[in-house]
Amino acid sequence: MTADFLITAMLAYFITFQPMKDYMNNAVQMFNEVAILLLLHFMFMFTDFNADPVDRHLYGYCFLYYVAALIAFNVLFLAVSLTRDVRRNILRCYN
Repeated sequence: MTADFLITAMLAYFITFQPMKDYMNNAVQMFNEVAILLLLHFMFMFTDFNADPVDRHLYGYCFLYYVAALIAFNVLFLAVSLTRDVRRNILRCYN
């Protein structure tokens, strides 16, 4: 319950103030906060709330695929951002 409130508060902060320098960084941060909130709600499927162990096993794979997709998205964003910054700095040095 506390984690839900804190994540929602962070999401409201990112939406309201947008503390990062550019729009893309703010959008990625908001996306990550929403993803963490969804993963937090997804954790209830691993408790006795879901009585069928086969379903829990299936939800576990879905959870892992979702986490892997989030990591891949963030690594891709990091690579694109890093490439853009390096290219900009190289062009600045030669001009």
